[in-house]
Amino acid sequence: MKKQYFIILSIIVIALLAANIFYLVNKRSCNCNHIEESVDRREKNVNSNCFVAKSLSLDDEQAKKYDKIKKSHQALALNAIDSLHVSQEMLMDYLASNENNSQKIEELENRIIKFQKELLNQHVGQYQDLKAILKPEQIEPMNKLFKSLFVCQPSCNHDHEGCVTD
Repeated sequence: MKKQYFIILSIIVIALLAANIFYLVNKRSCNCNHIEESVDRREKNVNSNCFVAKSLSLDDEQAKKYDKIKKSHQALALNAIDSLHVSQEMLMDYLASNENNSQKIEELENRIIKFQKELLNQHVGQYQDLKAILKPEQIEPMNKLFKSLFVCQPSCNHDHEGCVTD
């Protein structure tokens, strides 16, 4: 029973972490220049994704394409995030009710996993769509950017085999 609660709690923590990272990446302030008053409004709208645009040195056409890519993936991801949060709340409410139907718990876990997978798919899709519009010299900086935004620092010292105990 304790193992099952640990698994559920771990899934919830991972889901919340992923949702927060995705939210922070997509809601990050867009202050490329401190002198925003001098920027033409039309240019500012085109470069609304200035963090990525500036980091990858996107030209105007690439910035427009990335804006469309981000908006389409973000819309789908926001639906998944909302559904994920509702599912997590349903699970926590069920656990708090002291009912112990393992089938119901598993159904709720699977629902949470489904929405986590949707979020991951949106992230991967956005990565692939962005990669498709980049020039070869922009791909390595994009890989570093996505890795820094998507991959969390582990809470333990590890290698590719997993956590190392001291």
